[in-house]
Amino acid sequence: MEQKIFNYVAGRKEPDFFKCPEDAELMSVHENVRRSIECATETISVELDEVLKVKAEAVMSAIGWTLEETLILFLYWCVSDPDRAESWAKAHLEGEKK
Repeated sequence: MEQKIFNYVAGRKEPDFFKCPEDAELMSVHENVRRSIECATETISVELDEVLKVKAEAVMSAIGWTLEETLILFLYWCVSDPDRAESWAKAHLEGEKK
């Protein structure tokens, strides 16, 4: 289960998972993400602005994902290649400063 998620995210330079939400590979990975949540042994809380939360839930639910599932997929992407994730984050932070 976990390896299938890692394999999916490993080939992506950016966390652009939802460009084609009907993609068969993404749908298969979605099932693995759901199973990973069911097997999870840790729970965390994330502080979010209420407006952001509502908007993000609306966007993600329209394609069948929850915020929890989306965050988990993003975290798998980050840990699959920390150097790539760091470079991506720095590039986007630098873009915000301009």
